Amino acid sequence: MSKLFLDFDGTLVDVSERFYRIFSDFLRLKGILDVPEKDEYRKLKRRLVYDPEIFKFLGLRIEWEEYRKWKWENVEDPGYLLFDTPLCDIKDLVCKLHDKGYQVYVLTARRKPRNFWEELKRLKLHDLFDDVFITGDYSLDSKRRMIEDIVEPKDIIVGDSEMEIHAARSLGIRHMGVATGLRSADFLVEKGAELVLRDVTVLLKLL
Repeated sequence: MSKLFLDFDGTLVDVSERFYRIFSDFLRLKGILDVPEKDEYRKLKRRLVYDPEIFKFLGLRIEWEEYRKWKWENVEDPGYLLFDTPLCDIKDLVCKLHDKGYQVYVLTARRKPRNFWEELKRLKLHDLFDDVFITGDYSLDSKRRMIEDIVEPKDIIVGDSEMEIHAARSLGIRHMGVATGLRSADFLVEKGAELVLRDVTVLLKLL
């Protein structure tokens, strides 16, 4: 039975509100009141990708290390995680993927496993997947390292970032990108994606 590794953030859940709140809350704490609206931030994030580039585009003099520390301290905070919302009926998706003969795994880049499990419980997803793999760090190679001992040639990895592309190419398995995260389809293609889906539910038509 082939394994399907699904990224979580941006693939199964919409994280744009969480990332926007972290971004905008920091600016307000710095006394900057002219904060971009969420839709503008999302467009900038998808076009410019990295926060320092967004600050530069907006003409803001923000000390990157100060913001990076703030972001790292808050990005997996339970209060901010409450803003994550499902991008589809995840239970229905996983059940139908099981019916197609796939084992379905979550493969997520998170540093605080306990908070992630609490999020899964809040979303009533904690007992849905065949297994859950949490990298423990955000490095580009972390997802490859997490699954390299169990991956097989017919397995597939799906996600919204360059991490899944890197893992798939390194391990010699199929990759499918999704355009529902904070990376644009053009960005994923530039990084090597051969296929970018509108959203993760399109898998049901392709597999």
